Amino acid sequence: VESENEPFQLVIAPDIFMTLDTLDQTDFRSLLVHPNSSIIFIGLPGLPNTSWPRDALLNNSTHSKCIRDLFIYLLTNKKWALSQDVPLFFMGFGIGAAALLHFFTSFLREHEFRGLKE
Repeated sequence: VESENEPFQLVIAPDIFMTLDTLDQTDFRSLLVHPNSSIIFIGLPGLPNTSWPRDALLNNSTHSKCIRDLFIYLLTNKKWALSQDVPLFFMGFGIGAAALLHFFTSFLREHEFRGLKE
């Protein structure tokens, strides 16, 4: 981001062992210095207050599919928009970083996410 007032989008995937208290202690809201900036927190299955099918294996494949499904939902329902004028950053911690990497390598070729690559 070139200037403090330039808008951006930040997607954060926390580690599975990070609690809501830990996330609250990290003041991500201070990153929002522009009214058109946004932060999306991804609650991967296994994090506190999440649910998943009993037979689901909580691994990078499952987590990256959840990330894909979340992005498709947000984009389809116009709750999130991609713009080439607004930089998009991803930040992952621990398991969240591994899930994001798996998402990038597995799903970024899909047509729904062309805007993420450009």
